[in-house]
Amino acid sequence: MSTNNTFMKKKRLLKFSLFSLFFFIFFTSCVSKPLPIIGDAKAQLNNIYIEYMNIADIFYSEEKYDKAITYYELAMQNKELYWNCYYKLAKSYAFQSKWESALPMFQELQKRDPENSSIKESIAYIYAMKGDTELAIEIYDSLISEQPENCEFLENLIAILLLSEDLTDVEAPFTLLKNTFPDSKNIEAFQKQIDEIIKHNEEKNKEDKTKNPEEKVDQDKVEATEELENQTENSDINTSSESEEKAE
Repeated sequence: MSTNNTFMKKKRLLKFSLFSLFFFIFFTSCVSKPLPIIGDAKAQLNNIYIEYMNIADIFYSEEKYDKAITYYELAMQNKELYWNCYYKLAKSYAFQSKWESALPMFQELQKRDPENSSIKESIAYIYAMKGDTELAIEIYDSLISEQPENCEFLENLIAILLLSEDLTDVEAPFTLLKNTFPDSKNIEAFQKQIDEIIKHNEEKNKEDKTKNPEEKVDQDKVEATEELENQTENSDINTSSESEEKAE
């Protein structure tokens, strides 16, 4: 009986010793490393993503768009930062003239915010740079209709129209710009461009006339021959009529 009691005491002593050892190891290890708190890991991860975005913004402001793109893509893994980074990522592609990458992103942004004029203007700009001027003009016409007080939209429309060097559609918006926004700093620049286009077109017309004089002579001969044939035909008709009158 005494032997059994002694065994039980030793067993309890062993358990106490093991528990004490576990308690000591656990809490002494926590002296240098704080106890994990629920939510801390998530907060730390969010801070990392925010830091990614901050780094991307710095590269963006320095126009180092390749590096900015890398960090925006990393920051986009955070759902709360996703669309903010997405917009800046699209702008980074646009500034790099990567139109095929930028356009679908801005179109996706427009689906989320259809009335956002800044996004519409970005899409119009990309279309213009891709050479799709008709689509760009269509968007700017819409923007001008929605916000007639916005001088920038009208100026951009004129700039796109001047790219084609066809002044047919430039006169109306340019007159509107001069009348509505007489203080616009771009009026003088636009007028200079228009004058240069007119001068260029006049010189081109003169060059075309003097470039192939033989062709012009041949054309004159053709016209003279046609006129002579017409006169001959008319003369034959008159002669025939006179003969018929005499016969009667």
